[in-house]
Amino acid sequence: MHAQAEKTLATLEKLGISDFEDWHVEKWAKQRDLQTPGAAQAAEACELLRKLGIIRATSTPAGANGAVVALGIELNGGAWAGSGESIVPWIESFTGDPSCSDNIHKLASASVGEAHLAVYAHMNSVPYSVWRALEDHGNTGVLPTTAPNLPSPITHVWLFPVPRASTGVAWAPDRGWFRFPLTPQTPNLGNTDTTA
Repeated sequence: MHAQAEKTLATLEKLGISDFEDWHVEKWAKQRDLQTPGAAQAAEACELLRKLGIIRATSTPAGANGAVVALGIELNGGAWAGSGESIVPWIESFTGDPSCSDNIHKLASASVGEAHLAVYAHMNSVPYSVWRALEDHGNTGVLPTTAPNLPSPITHVWLFPVPRASTGVAWAPDRGWFRFPLTPQTPNLGNTDTTA
């Protein structure tokens, strides 16, 4: 993405354009339709920036420390029903994905009674409804009510919202879904007592 964005921003700078907002796509498309000189290149560059998820960019002239470019990246967003149910299909999909198979193999080779999988769920890499349920900004304690269908040998799942929230969400077969505190020192993953 970086290389594409840099090349595209250089095209805009050559055209004398130092600012980009996502609404500029339509602005330059109209100018292209009017056959304004340079508008076709500007429209193409703006369309590419939008496809890359960039919603805002500003370039300032080079100073003593070189050029400065600031990019605004579109983060995920959307609606949230106020429940934790979206966590279940997400963790099932995550653990069923081939990219998770190495973790499953490591857990299987441990030959112990319990297999705990810890997942760091970054706000930009999970669906919005999952992030909102995990981060629990309103401290409502929202949790899923359905047990996840996890591949063997996974018996427990620990979900850590990133950036850090005050609690994480976990599932254990004997306990169901529960929240555990996140403190400056991450708790022992084997300790499911949240009253300590």
